[in-house]
Amino acid sequence: MLGKAENPIRLVGDAYSEERSLPLAIAANDRIELLFFYSNKLILCYLFGENWKAVENAALAQQYTEGLSTMLVTGVLNFYDSLAHLSAWGDASNPEKEAWLDRVNASQEKMQRWAHHAPMNYSHKFYLVEAERARLLGQVLEAEEFYERAIQGAASNGFIQEEALAYELAAKFYLERSRLKIAQTYMKEAHYAYTRWGAKAKIEDLEAKYPQLLPKSSATKSLTSHPTTTAHSTTGSQSGEALDLATVMKASQAISGEC
Repeated sequence: MLGKAENPIRLVGDAYSEERSLPLAIAANDRIELLFFYSNKLILCYLFGENWKAVENAALAQQYTEGLSTMLVTGVLNFYDSLAHLSAWGDASNPEKEAWLDRVNASQEKMQRWAHHAPMNYSHKFYLVEAERARLLGQVLEAEEFYERAIQGAASNGFIQEEALAYELAAKFYLERSRLKIAQTYMKEAHYAYTRWGAKAKIEDLEAKYPQLLPKSSATKSLTSHPTTTAHSTTGSQSGEALDLATVMKASQAISGEC
């Protein structure tokens, strides 16, 4: 996500190499490593538009959840599992579509229970999947409402990466409906949130895929030179907001350190 990999969906780098480590994990039946590996592959494939690969990795990850259901990664896995299947749903066969909706429905029942007990962690995830499901089923007003709930919930509870994703998916929803101005507004917000998160690779991906919505900005340059800090500039008038956010965050951290 920092933009250092040649291929952002391959886990190959200084910290880990799937070419070397994955065969060893399979041979040893290291269920925890395999769960984390396929879950992260699912997330990366989904975020970078490789929907079928995301579906494949979701199925592989789910094989290793038995006995590990209490791990936090399983909630994230269910979230992206549902999003991946809904994204690939349009190209699936009719039997696959029916089975996939059943899969999403079952996952959402779990997510709703988790959201009841820990709304700060799961409510926005639940609503974002609901928004995507409503989009596919042609429930326009419901989708609009669910996207907003997902955005607000993620923002309120500090899930900046999922706030960015919710804005991005809402932008695509409005773009599909030819509401270009609204789509541009939401995509700029997604771009801004990914910038604050430091996801240079995702920013570049959005700028390449949606040039009509996102004019080239200096955000990626800023992230390259300051990869561990909030970007100093972003699209349009939001640069001032980024600076203000950085100032507030630094002040908050200083206060927390004194307490």
